Amino acid sequence: MRLFITLVLGFSFSVAASAATFIVTNNAETGPGSLVAAINTANATAGTSHRIEFAPSIGLIDLLQPLPIITKENLEIDASSSPGVEVAPINPSAGFRLFRVGATVDSLILRGFALRFGAAETSGTGGGCIDGEAAKATAILELDRMQISQCRASFSDFARGGAVHWSGARILAIDSVFDSNAAISTGVSNFAQASGGALYARALELTRTRLTNNQSSGRVSFGGAVFALGNLTSLDTVWLDNQALSNTNSGSGGALAAECTGGCLHDLRRNFFGRNQSRGSGAVFASGSQFFSVLSLQNTSFIDNAASGTFSTATGALALGQQMILEARHVSFQGNTGSTAHISAQGAQQRLIHNSIFAASSTPGCLLPSFTQAGSGNIATRSECATVTPGTTLLPAFANGPVNFDARMPVAAYGPSSPAIDQANSAECPGTDAIGSTRPQDGNGDGTVVCDIGAYELVNSIFSSGFEN
Repeated sequence: MRLFITLVLGFSFSVAASAATFIVTNNAETGPGSLVAAINTANATAGTSHRIEFAPSIGLIDLLQPLPIITKENLEIDASSSPGVEVAPINPSAGFRLFRVGATVDSLILRGFALRFGAAETSGTGGGCIDGEAAKATAILELDRMQISQCRASFSDFARGGAVHWSGARILAIDSVFDSNAAISTGVSNFAQASGGALYARALELTRTRLTNNQSSGRVSFGGAVFALGNLTSLDTVWLDNQALSNTNSGSGGALAAECTGGCLHDLRRNFFGRNQSRGSGAVFASGSQFFSVLSLQNTSFIDNAASGTFSTATGALALGQQMILEARHVSFQGNTGSTAHISAQGAQQRLIHNSIFAASSTPGCLLPSFTQAGSGNIATRSECATVTPGTTLLPAFANGPVNFDARMPVAAYGPSSPAIDQANSAECPGTDAIGSTRPQDGNGDGTVVCDIGAYELVNSIFSSGFEN
């Protein structure tokens, strides 16, 4: 039997076994029915799993001080039934965090609302909007349909996770947006390191998420949008206009830096990296450190990323550190700039690259060692890519594919006369492309159905422009 209880506190809750639901009934900063009161009551109520919901039309919740520290073992805060809920300081320069968790938390789920202008400046190392530095090692953070923007972490030494710092087991972000967040280290010592402009995590799972205009900045800087220390899965995710800024040559991963000491899998499928920047690697830096880790890329594009460093391994798109194994299928490299344009590796890596495009560049496109390698169905316009990447055909420069950066999933859309069309090794062809179109298609209309090279499959050479998604 379910027992429903309503308290005279300005919000109601129901109890089913040990779970309770609390309703935020107004957007007051404190007092009965406020979000502050709901968190305090959830923390104090017996049971291990509670839920907070919002009445309709709550809108903006202006805060004069941080929300209470969450101590309940399992808490879900869900604004799905109240579109437009936003939590922010009443003064954007107030300099305090929004959500904080204690060491008793096993899981925190945030769903369907916006967080803005949270700041970490006085203690710890990061998490301007969500501070999980104190989280237990097994704790999980789930962010579902969240909009997190203009959050920051600013410290003289380590600055980790401008929007979110989570020391727990992993973060899951689904259908969420991280925009214009920043991790800033202002010092000049060797500890002046900024990591993860938006997210700093041990392990991370991203699904249908956008990371735009995020920044890490410091003497040493890693991951303009994300810094991950463990396993990483990123599906159907767009990384656009992020930066890892450094006043030395120590900036790496304009969008993503993934470092692992225990042997990890970094699995990126149907991703787009566009216009990201750093000194060392414009889009992605991945390192295995002590044990071999695997970077797996499929149906992923690296377009117009840039590395400003002057050293040979300053790479526009993708740089691999020690102990990395690369597995790449249907990857498009186009318009990237750096001492090496598209892809480089430091040390000996095993690699296989199939059905990928290394488009024209004014500098060497590839800088890879010859260790263990395999490949097929690739095309390149620079001889060094064809030389070091087996199965790569060297072609004269061909026209770049147009890109709609505003699309849900941008792609470089090569036309029917391009050498990318109907030329892939079908044995290494997945069933769909970056935007979900079925592979293979007869893109050039010659009556033979063969997969295209690169992240995009031309569906119909007469009617498809490549910008429908």
